[in-house]
Amino acid sequence: LDALSTKNAYDKLLEFVKEENIPVQINAPSLLERRFNKTLKNLILNEIATFIATDSHSVSDRKPSLKEPLKIITEKFGEKYATRFIENSKKLYNEVCDIND
Repeated sequence: LDALSTKNAYDKLLEFVKEENIPVQINAPSLLERRFNKTLKNLILNEIATFIATDSHSVSDRKPSLKEPLKIITEKFGEKYATRFIENSKKLYNEVCDIND
């Protein structure tokens, strides 16, 4: 019963996030793992995940690269999904730049 109520709460949370257009970020390294978990697939396929981000803290140690994660998204889910992440990032960047002008 606990698992069912947790699932229902999770589904309601995802529904709320999507309805309210709340940005959701997924971590690029999670896309590089051998197998995707169900939550990650759900976030991508239901267009709930808005951005992909790196776990980079410097350009020398963990380099900020999104090329491979975007390639994996294209291969597993289709170009439409990878393009959506790129377009969302461009939109956010432009909005931030407009605010700072």
